[in-house]
Amino acid sequence: MKKRILSLLLASTMLIGLVPLTGITAFAADDLIWPCESSSAYYVTCMYYYKSGAQHSTKYGYKTSMDIAGGGNILAVESGVVEVAKDLGNTSFGKYVIIKHASGYRSLYAHLNSYNVSVGQSVTKGQKIGVMGTTGGSSGVHLHFEYSGGDPWKLFYNAKYMDKIIFEQNVRSNNATYNSDKTIVNVIDQYYYKSGTYYYYNGQAHTHSYTGSYYEADHPHKVYKKCSCGATEYTGATTTVDTCTICSFNSDVSIAQNKSYTISGNGKGYGDYTAKLTDNVATTNLTYDNNWFAFYYNASADASAVNAPNGIGSAVIDLGKFYDVTQVKMNLVNNTGSGLPAPKAINIYLSENGKDFTKASSVASISQDQNVAYVCQADVTGLARFVKVEFELAGMFAFVNEIKVMGTESAYVPDPDVGENIAKGKNYVISGNGVGFSSYTANLTDGNANATLTYDNNWFAFYYNSKNADANTFNAPNGIGNAVIDLGRFYDLTEVKVNMANNVQSGIAPPKSINIYTSENGKDFKKVGSIATISDVENVAYVCKTNITGVARYVKVEIELGGTFAFLNEIKVFGTESDYVPEVPEVPEVPEVPEVPEVPDVPEVPEVPDVPEANLGDVNVDGTVDSVDYLLVKRASFNTYTLSEEEMANADVNADSLIDSVDYLLIKRIAFGTYIPE
Repeated sequence: MKKRILSLLLASTMLIGLVPLTGITAFAADDLIWPCESSSAYYVTCMYYYKSGAQHSTKYGYKTSMDIAGGGNILAVESGVVEVAKDLGNTSFGKYVIIKHASGYRSLYAHLNSYNVSVGQSVTKGQKIGVMGTTGGSSGVHLHFEYSGGDPWKLFYNAKYMDKIIFEQNVRSNNATYNSDKTIVNVIDQYYYKSGTYYYYNGQAHTHSYTGSYYEADHPHKVYKKCSCGATEYTGATTTVDTCTICSFNSDVSIAQNKSYTISGNGKGYGDYTAKLTDNVATTNLTYDNNWFAFYYNASADASAVNAPNGIGSAVIDLGKFYDVTQVKMNLVNNTGSGLPAPKAINIYLSENGKDFTKASSVASISQDQNVAYVCQADVTGLARFVKVEFELAGMFAFVNEIKVMGTESAYVPDPDVGENIAKGKNYVISGNGVGFSSYTANLTDGNANATLTYDNNWFAFYYNSKNADANTFNAPNGIGNAVIDLGRFYDLTEVKVNMANNVQSGIAPPKSINIYTSENGKDFKKVGSIATISDVENVAYVCKTNITGVARYVKVEIELGGTFAFLNEIKVFGTESDYVPEVPEVPEVPEVPEVPEVPDVPEVPEVPDVPEANLGDVNVDGTVDSVDYLLVKRASFNTYTLSEEEMANADVNADSLIDSVDYLLIKRIAFGTYIPE
């Protein structure tokens, strides 16, 4: 895997060399001329020694090569005879020329756009032999120059040619010092740059004599930046030494440091990429080894190798305790040529229990720079013990080597449930217009209590505004909202919990009061308790509760608003199943009716065909109009229950072909005996 990715990386770099040949190693006379002709200066973009197995080789053994950008004509550095004038197509040197000189040394000019000499032709020093180009294994216009008689860097670092050489993107004002003969002595914090691609960085002040390892680099097409914090950062950015991303990243105090985490899919990265994502060690050197963790997805791959199913990879960090989380940072790297483009998206989720996660933030800006390590971050506001970082892959891989979480320890202690939540999954109805304000349609009995205020449909909003004339938006008429939960059977009740949140500046004030009522039949409610303590802490989710006693099937939670809104996202009821059966009232005896005298026979009336009558109000056709019929029609009007044809006929009391609030109010009146349908 490493070799494959590395080969892809190398294929995308600017320079490709050939297998080295033995050459003469003595230095030539310093009367060579500069090999390029242009009115502007030239950017020197690469310098390195050849060594076996390195990414960039030369034709003339261990000596260095030199890459020069800037355009223009290419000139013979001294007189000689053209030994090679060849076109290798889109590989290696592309169009290149080799000249053999009288001294026996050879000079090589590669990646030419064109050449105007032929094999056997004699050329003089300074004669045009071609034009600078980007043929062969090149991604930018430049000349790849070699000289078998010595190191080109030493040959051209002299008083005659220093004005030809420009190192672009210096990060300090003095990039070099020189001896009296203008040979370079000391390079300080120097980038070498061409067309958006950085290649090699010295890293620190270094006195040298053109020998040893100064020009040697394992990764000659990358830039390594020495940061003031002591880190070596591999980057393509143009940041200054004093503002290294890695310095800032490493200085952060991470509450995730050395905390345990789990990975999506099969868990340990692709191949042997097993970096520890929370060890607080951030590297910016892209080495394709276990310093980097690889999220991987390939639709055709063996699922056992995939840890980002369907292109979504995630790491869930257990912080070990509750924190007020403020920020999440990730250290990543991009290399599109090796299947490592920047992720499409990075999302942050928080959880109290490690199971129920709520999206808290997204990374706003993901670097698209190539061959760079970079830090991206997301600001977060929320209380959590578990943090999930989710990566949506844009290619086969996403490389990450550190995740940091910033925040402060919280005093929050989750209130554990004791016993069974008997309200979980049960039906309920809301006062007013019933579905919450706007899109806040959280399920209040799904069993999931959210610990973070997110202003989405995880939270239900009771709403009342005395200045708003449109009562259709109210579900807390006159500032009183309530939810009635049908437990489905009778229970001996012990406790009610309500999960709420405050944000006074947004009109979400703590409620004035929260009262609990119970009922046997869903109509006749009695107050059984009030919540004594309601939190007034801002921007937090909290649980308030009260103990209750009694047997009931229906529980009503009544909230008196303290502001425009009251936010809640869960109601829990605790108790045990009861064997209580409500008494059925005795029916008084009916007095005997005196006999009625016989009535003379009345002539028979011809039979009239039966006309089916709707039993108005008796929706469930049990012979009785009661609260069950009322609730069925109410649910049908909210589209939570579908009526059969017969039920529809019985439910449409006012015969207007609609099932609405008028019908269920008429049924309620029928049940109480205050209305008799025609």
